[in-house]
Amino acid sequence: MAGILVFTQYEEPPTKFYSNDFTYSDIDVMRDALASRDLRLSAITEIADHTVGQYCTYFDADGRQRPVSYCITTALVDSEDTVGNINMGGNKGGKAAMAVALVESSSIDSTRAEYVFEVMIDALVCECWQDVRPGGFASVQEWMAEAQEQFSGSTQSVPLKSRISGLDQKDLVLEISQTDGLYLWVLVVAK
Repeated sequence: MAGILVFTQYEEPPTKFYSNDFTYSDIDVMRDALASRDLRLSAITEIADHTVGQYCTYFDADGRQRPVSYCITTALVDSEDTVGNINMGGNKGGKAAMAVALVESSSIDSTRAEYVFEVMIDALVCECWQDVRPGGFASVQEWMAEAQEQFSGSTQSVPLKSRISGLDQKDLVLEISQTDGLYLWVLVVAK
């Protein structure tokens, strides 16, 4: 029987609006920030055909599947190894509606994923985490450490999912799963 272990769901009160309405060009902001940690993004590939659902489908806060008609994807490279990717989707010519970062690792260690996710949240949501402390977490690193602890302590073999809703009018979903000896860290940012 398949299931998902969910350990926190947080609704942010509407106290401050940062109005970061992210666009596809924010991938360049992330590219520059990741380069400072010797992570680079490959050339962008546009996807607008029948395969778009494989890369850029997401679920909204109500659990409804939200397809997109246009998506960009880029590989995340550490040294010479591809360690994940970042996808952004929505409508061509419009604004992006969602972004997904996938980072894989041979161990549960989340160090690389933490930095990628911090960059993504700063670029697409706001540089407000420490001010707002969503879910009571002082940092993205603390949120991920709690997820890592919950996942490691779980006897279930299902993905762990943690959701923070309402941070600058966005939904953040953190997922951890393990397949074939690899850990997959996923962050979804959706409007």
